[in-house]
Amino acid sequence: MHIKWIRCRVRSVVIFLLFILSLFVYLKFKTFIDVALANFAHRNYLIEHAQFQCHHSNVDSNVSKIFLLIDDFFVSYNAYHDIDGENFIRILGLRYILTAPPIFCAIFQIQDDKLVYVSLIKGHYVFINQNPACLNPKLCTATGFDAYYVKCPLPKQPLNSLAVSVALINSSYIETVTSCQTISTLPKLKVHMRKDIRHANATNFLSVCISPVHNFDNINLLQFFFNHYIHHGVEKFIVYKRSWSDGVNNLLKSLKLRNYVEIVDWPLFPHAKSFDLNDNRLVHYFGQNLAINDCIWRMKYHSDFVLSIDLDEFIVFNDENLTISRMLRNLLTDNVPFSGVMFKNRFANFDLTNISASNPVHLDKKIWHIYGQRSKVLVKPEKVDLFAIHRVWRFKKKQRADGDSIEEPLIMGEREQSAMIHWRSKTSSDFEHLEKNATEMRKIFPYLFRSQKLW
Repeated sequence: MHIKWIRCRVRSVVIFLLFILSLFVYLKFKTFIDVALANFAHRNYLIEHAQFQCHHSNVDSNVSKIFLLIDDFFVSYNAYHDIDGENFIRILGLRYILTAPPIFCAIFQIQDDKLVYVSLIKGHYVFINQNPACLNPKLCTATGFDAYYVKCPLPKQPLNSLAVSVALINSSYIETVTSCQTISTLPKLKVHMRKDIRHANATNFLSVCISPVHNFDNINLLQFFFNHYIHHGVEKFIVYKRSWSDGVNNLLKSLKLRNYVEIVDWPLFPHAKSFDLNDNRLVHYFGQNLAINDCIWRMKYHSDFVLSIDLDEFIVFNDENLTISRMLRNLLTDNVPFSGVMFKNRFANFDLTNISASNPVHLDKKIWHIYGQRSKVLVKPEKVDLFAIHRVWRFKKKQRADGDSIEEPLIMGEREQSAMIHWRSKTSSDFEHLEKNATEMRKIFPYLFRSQKLW
């Protein structure tokens, strides 16, 4: 009787421990399961709307205008042709972090508005990091989508207008992918081709990339932003759109008509009407890191310089006669070798509702900065290989006559002469290691509130 009682107790303890273990496993992988289910719904949605004819497909019905979702793991937004040193296609996208299946690139050539299958080539992932403290993506994020690009080498034969698709395929079943039926069901992206225009003049001297704009309705801030940077010589603004108000839309449309603004749709993933089945919550800040890299590649060879900036960030100089454009032209005139300019960040409490010449804004003792963090970078886009929100991870190397490769330096803006003012309605308590700076901002940057409205 005593032995039976002991066995019963042991059985109860074992069952309880198994229950705890099962609960832990469930909570640990619940997000992964949710994402898999959500992505399964996405995949069905896309494939049902992407029935194509192999070799005889019309370009308009074949080429995705927004993004592709491939299986449960990789979301691709845009594809760019790279001609610097080697010939390949760079497909920018978001990859689910917990898995890394092999990926293959199906290359199509556009001929007479038809897609003709060319070849299937194995590609490989390149991680686009956003955290300087973490170089291994598997150690950075437990679950979620991170920015990547897939590098797809191109065939040796010359190709002009291209489309590309990516497929996550087990290499042991690669022969099944080459069938017409399988390839015809792959959604496709049109490739932004790069002709050899490296010696031609770019369309714009200075452009600005604006991170994905979500649920935005602050027209006053938007007007001040465009006024400020047009004053500094910016000719083109690339705005990534998630959502904004009708008033903001009308303002941007008026600037678009004047050829100042290009709007890039940056939509949410399609998803079931459930929080648990919405994998948009697993994408950091609406895919900001990916959007910035997309913008750099979009403007490559179309703009001499590109500045990545947010709507509440303003580059200012001590010299009221100096603008960003004039600073860059001075560097070029002086033959200074550089790949870009980094501006140090300073936070500021600010309110846009009460600005006038008769009612000056006093920012004394309300300016903070964090050493080496949240800086913003202005770059020559053709020099950049890998970008991040606050830094450049990798520049392209320049070949010298003696065969050695060198990188042109990144210039640091002098703290006493320039700054990137980051406005906040109130300084966040989340910022640590803040050092109070008692500099009088109106004395250092006297022109900041005096630029004339340009529309």
